[in-house]
Amino acid sequence: MRAICSSWCHGGSVRGCPCGGDFPPAPFTLVWHDAEVARRALAAVTVDTAGETPYVDDVLRLLARVGITVELR
Repeated sequence: MRAICSSWCHGGSVRGCPCGGDFPPAPFTLVWHDAEVARRALAAVTVDTAGETPYVDDVLRLLARVGITVELR
């Protein structure tokens, strides 16, 4: 997760990341429209050193970790 933290949190895109910042107010739900389009477009992207976890899955894991519920649509 550290690679996502470096690129997202330090850029201010996700507040409440384990790297620091304020947590979103609970409960917080993100509605991700066209999630499957994003998944296909980012299929070849990975931040995991072994290249096994798709980028979208890492993003979803990070959001869940900071208490954000994601509805994929």
